[in-house]
Amino acid sequence: MPRTTFPALPQSAAAARRFVADVLLDSGLSHHVVEDAVLLTSEAVTDNLARSGAAMDLVVIADESMARVEVHDLPLDGGAAATLVELSPERLKVIETVAEAWSIGTCPDHGRCLWFELRS
Repeated sequence: MPRTTFPALPQSAAAARRFVADVLLDSGLSHHVVEDAVLLTSEAVTDNLARSGAAMDLVVIADESMARVEVHDLPLDGGAAATLVELSPERLKVIETVAEAWSIGTCPDHGRCLWFELRS
């Protein structure tokens, strides 16, 4: 399961989009699913950067029929978790509209996260 960490920098959104696209294209998913996943990744990562200013981990789980992307908030310098659960209403609407399934909460072994799934 591909996983990488992105710093709290504006260029992390573009790097996260490339990471997700590369992983999903290698898995054999349709270009339509890859494009939707890149859009939703951009929304989640950009919102995390704007609201929490914290670094984040991205986890991508995929095969030829589905993609799951998880954006995990990382602790801030003081040890407190970032505020990923406060997704903006505008970005949340995009995720609700495009994703087949999604949630904000706790992901096993990874702490708080936003995840979404898409299917071919």
